Amino acid sequence: MKPSFFLKTFLPVFAAIILVAGIAYAVWTEPTAAPPGDNVAAPINTGAGIQTKIGTVTQKADICVDPYGDGDKKCLSELISWPKCTLDGGVPTAVGANTICKFPGSSCPSGWNQYLNYTETTANTCTGGGSCGTSVTSGFHSFDNINPATEARTYYDGNQTAYQCNPVCVNNCNCWCNGYPNDCRCCCGWAYSTCYTSCSSTAKTCNSTTTTVGCVQ
Repeated sequence: MKPSFFLKTFLPVFAAIILVAGIAYAVWTEPTAAPPGDNVAAPINTGAGIQTKIGTVTQKADICVDPYGDGDKKCLSELISWPKCTLDGGVPTAVGANTICKFPGSSCPSGWNQYLNYTETTANTCTGGGSCGTSVTSGFHSFDNINPATEARTYYDGNQTAYQCNPVCVNNCNCWCNGYPNDCRCCCGWAYSTCYTSCSSTAKTCNSTTTTVGCVQ
């Protein structure tokens, strides 16, 4: 005798429902407390309460976003403590994918370390003393990864050496300076003619002034 249309059509459906219900009942766990007790922790929200993610020895807790889905993720753990930077007198500043703290002055405050050579400088003009001292202006740069030592320039303190002609001169010829003031050649017909030779100098260094430094903890 052939099975009825009902058995062929609906029996498999009923069997599947009974099977699913049995599995669901088997894995069902009773609540551990009356609602809303023992609820799972709330996700990140706009509330004022402190929310903490706890990592493990092998996996740090973090919150990351991948804005464009291209693997270029940005994570909170890569940032410094912004309130700490501000409270210590600095300004959080983006440098590539990192954020560092920019402090006024030439060195980082206690508890902070300079990040690479990130600094900002202003130029200085230095003038040497003496009768033939030189003048120079140092380099400078806006906030960037540049060592201020590369902006140093050399200048000189110096004095010219004087030579006086001999007032006793045969042929009564004149005194002249050849390539003044670097070469003195004199033949005098009168006294007190004076020429100057090379500058006797001392080298000095003109440095820029560091006004801002980039630091991390």
